[in-house]
Amino acid sequence: MDTLKRLPLHPFLVGAYAVLALLSNNITQIKFTDGLRALVVSLLLTLGLWLVLRPISGSRLRAAIVSTLLLVLIFSYGHVYGYLEKHALAGIYLGRHRLLAPLWVILAVLAIWWGQKMLRDLQQGTLAFNVIFLFALVFPVVQIVSYGIRFATSTSVASPFAADIESLHLPENQPPPDIYFIILDGYTREDYLHNVFDLDNRSFIEELTNMGFYVAQCSQSNYAQTELSLSSTLNMDYLESLVGRLDSQSDDRSRLYPLVKHSLTRQALERLGYKVVAFDSDFYRTQWDDVDVYLSLRADAIGGVNGFEVLLIKTSAGLLLTDAAEVLPKLFSADVERQKQQRHREKILYTLDELATIPESIPGPK
Repeated sequence: MDTLKRLPLHPFLVGAYAVLALLSNNITQIKFTDGLRALVVSLLLTLGLWLVLRPISGSRLRAAIVSTLLLVLIFSYGHVYGYLEKHALAGIYLGRHRLLAPLWVILAVLAIWWGQKMLRDLQQGTLAFNVIFLFALVFPVVQIVSYGIRFATSTSVASPFAADIESLHLPENQPPPDIYFIILDGYTREDYLHNVFDLDNRSFIEELTNMGFYVAQCSQSNYAQTELSLSSTLNMDYLESLVGRLDSQSDDRSRLYPLVKHSLTRQALERLGYKVVAFDSDFYRTQWDDVDVYLSLRADAIGGVNGFEVLLIKTSAGLLLTDAAEVLPKLFSADVERQKQQRHREKILYTLDELATIPESIPGPK
């Protein structure tokens, strides 16, 4: 207990909590590794803030307490802004930077004043802050670890068609065809594009038809989410038969991961000698990164921040800078949301460019 009185861990616990809590709340949608860089940067910024305040405060314990208070304000700004932007207090929407930012500055001044002038027993304050934030950090860590275990050990019910792949064979004296499974995720059908978005897509449909493709005019998916649809399609069965009953209120898709990555379709084709080629889908739970040929745009060719880092910026005081990029683009050019969209666009263009070369560059069957 004496160690917790003398060792100011709490600023670093706050820096870690800000990242890990956000990561745990979104762990079903992102990889844990997406948050590692943000965690390191957060801890380094925490260290920098503490080192700057230490000579000013005249005490490492006091500097740590002031740092913790300021970090709480920094990492909570975007969360509070998002809530107040949608919910009125006494009929007033406070989710505006011109209202909330000055309030946060006032709170920061009060936090510094309290830490510098009012707090007398620094060791008791250090102990209290250490205990509070150690306890708080337990929850996201447990949630992340438990999901990781559940994800790593996820299993699915054997498909009733699994035995049939043993009897599959390629025709003799005839080269097997290459198979392309291209998903234009989110690209809806022609009538919906026309009625909802006023987009005439007939020329594209006609071109496909002229090339010999069959276009289902009134097609509908059995499922409204990509993971659900892929799991069912690639295993040629309904999800109820593959994973049992799914909780409609849960976003836990860990049981679907093996169905997508090691589907019955993939197993059958690999058994027949097909070479599997896959592109980076930009979503880790639909990626086949363990195939014969995995094509992905190099990270250094894209640069910038990842999706989780964008979320962290937008839920912290970094939101002030990203919103300023829209209002004052000449002064603030780092619009992280546009960077994220641009990276996604570059990945799609890369996929389309590389797709055209695959018939000649990679021998079949594939």
